[in-house]
Amino acid sequence: MKKLMIVFWLMFMTIGFSDFAVSQDGSLSREEELLIEKTVKTVLASKVLKQEEREEIAEIVRKHPKKAAEAVQICEAAADMYLKKGQEAVFAEINNPQGIFRKGETYGYFLNLSGLILAHPNEGHRNKNVKLVKDVNGKLFVIEYLKVGEQDGSGFTRFFWSKLKESKAYPKINYILRLPDPHKDIVVCAGFLLE
Repeated sequence: MKKLMIVFWLMFMTIGFSDFAVSQDGSLSREEELLIEKTVKTVLASKVLKQEEREEIAEIVRKHPKKAAEAVQICEAAADMYLKKGQEAVFAEINNPQGIFRKGETYGYFLNLSGLILAHPNEGHRNKNVKLVKDVNGKLFVIEYLKVGEQDGSGFTRFFWSKLKESKAYPKINYILRLPDPHKDIVVCAGFLLE
């Protein structure tokens, strides 16, 4: 019993139980809670992001756990399909705008560590090198999230982006997951806008 109480106390201290209890994104399954806990730890341990940014991103993930969990789940499922069924099968599904790797405004896409988009639901983005794309504040966000994938293996990053046909920019939280050997030069991403 004492061990169980210690585990709950550690969980409370680590992930902030109240963040989940009052979440604006709805209730979480236990699997999603564990996924968010693991993801927050990964963000806070990032070798790429500055301390202040790590803390801000972790707080956003805690406040939007459903959206964050969806982004992580999309990436993990796409990476799993890549490894099990191959590049052609997963790219066909990613390239499908109504495919299984899209949940509302959150969708998966693949690119390599050089910044070339390999698969994306928007045909106009495919086969474009986006490494030097900047957000509305001039941040080279693709370089940052490629570094997170390369050095941390996975994690969230933040930048500002506008919706299609809108000029207002919103914070966007992007999850990135690097594939294992022998595909280590490929990453899968999924993100969501905070409105």
